[in-house]
Order: sequence, then structure tokens, then C-alpha cells
Amino acid sequence: MRGCREYGITLLHGPVHRLQFGRHIERLIGTTLGQLHLLPGTKDGSPEARAGSNPVRDAGMTLSEFAHSLCLEIAGRYHQEKHLILGMSPGAAWSASLAKGVVPVVPAGPDRFLISFLPVVQRRLQPHGLYFGRIRYWSDVLPTIARPGETLIVRHDTRDGSHLYVMGKDKRYHPVPYANVTRPAISLAELRFTYGVLRSQSRKRINEAMLFTTYEQLRQL
Repeated sequence: MRGCREYGITLLHGPVHRLQFGRHIERLIGTTLGQLHLLPGTKDGSPEARAGSNPVRDAGMTLSEFAHSLCLEIAGRYHQEKHLILGMSPGAAWSASLAKGVVPVVPAGPDRFLISFLPVVQRRLQPHGLYFGRIRYWSDVLPTIARPGETLIVRHDTRDGSHLYVMGKDKRYHPVPYANVTRPAISLAELRFTYGVLRSQSRKRINEAMLFTTYEQLRQL
């Protein structure tokens, strides 16, 4: 919602129980799911078929591997195959539009546009930086944005926690990396899983060093 407000995008909600208003995206989702069910570890969508299954035990791919496969499905297969309505592949239709002089415009550039739609949280600036998921982040830009104790608007990429994106007084997002830049990138799902492992070991005080040590051990396993 905040990202839409930043770019003046008006949200229009379709009527309830009127599926014909979203048939194009529903069909795309169905086509994509049909292909994804060919991947290792997939399960039938019905509760009966999933009864007794164990996601951790039966998983055939990591979340990162699945995300990569999804990108290949969209950009590598769907965009290159002939579309019945278009009469050509979506990729060819895109190229044809560019050839006619249609120039796609992403407000403020694609990187900033993407950041504006990442999950958002509020964090207070501490004397030693920002903390997210028990990890400390620091950049020399932070003291120019706020004083310790002030609340900041922070966006984070769930796929890569090596940076936070903090809105400054100039209304732009500034990247703020780990305070310890030697730490490996970790996704939010991996961070939560690692935290759960430490909690299962009855660790009452979990700090950043413990999180990354355990994370590396889990990666090796």
C-alpha cells in the first residue's frame, strides 16, 4: 500500500465472487502451477493427498532453488512459447512493441521502484546502528538521516538480508549493509529456520554470532 501511495497508483478491487474480472491472471496462475507440479518434491493440492506428509522430510528443493526454477519457467519457457491470443510469444510481442517506439517507463528507475514494494517495517535507530532479526546493520549515512531513538522506515528483501533500505529525509531509500560485511547473505526464511533450531536447543540468549555460526553449519549439512 505504501509503495502504491509513493507512486500515485490507485488500487481497484474486483467484485467479490466475480471471477471473470481476473480470468487472465487466473489462467496464467493455473498454467504456471501445472508446470511447477512437475518439479521434485511437489504434492497434490488436496488435503487428502497431503495427509501424513512431512514438508521438511519430503522437500526436493531449497526455497532458493525453487525461486530460480520459477524464474526459468516464466522467462525461459512461458515468455518464449506462442500465445494463442497474441499469435506470438509474449517475448516476441514485447520486442515488437519496442520496435514500434513504445518505451516502457519505470518511475524513478527500476531499482528504486522495486525497493518501494519490498516489505516495510519501522525500526528505531540505536547508537550502534539498526537491528533487524538480531543482526546489526550500519552505514555512515545513518547519522545523517536520524538521531538515535528516532524511528525509521525500513524495507528489506526477504531473499537477501545482507542489506536494509532506509528512507532518508530526501525521501529516497539508502542501502545499509551488515555492520560485519563478512557475513554471508541470508534469506528471511533461512534466518527464521536457524532461529528455530537454536530455540529448540533451549538457547535463551541468541545473538548474531550464534545465528551465523549455526547457519553455516546447517548449510554444510
